[in-house]
Amino acid sequence: MASTVLNASFPGPVVLTRGKATTQAFTATTQSFQFSISQSMHVPNGLDCLNVSVVGGTGTTGVALECSLDGGTSFFGIADRGNQTFNTTTIGGDAAVVKADSYDVSGLASAMFRVGVTGITAGTANVTLFIS
Repeated sequence: MASTVLNASFPGPVVLTRGKATTQAFTATTQSFQFSISQSMHVPNGLDCLNVSVVGGTGTTGVALECSLDGGTSFFGIADRGNQTFNTTTIGGDAAVVKADSYDVSGLASAMFRVGVTGITAGTANVTLFIS
């Protein structure tokens, strides 16, 4: 995705760590947010997952997740974990998520990632990232 990096002025990408969520606001499909993960999480099942949810943004249809192994010179797409999307219903009138997915990022601790939204035509889409 040819994009404008929202956190380009930040000295290096944001580092996500287990147990701490990060949220970024998007207003266009041409925007991306760069980050890395701190280290392999060494979970008992051997699977490191990046969970992504999107709330808001008129027309927002999903998320694009990409990875770079060469410091951001080139990127490749990462598919979600086989259509294992989370339920997007709400209880008590809370804002429903537009999209919620899980991505396998096992073995990619030294990589740079970037995420963006697809289909947004108006408003703000808030993307929350969480490592588990």
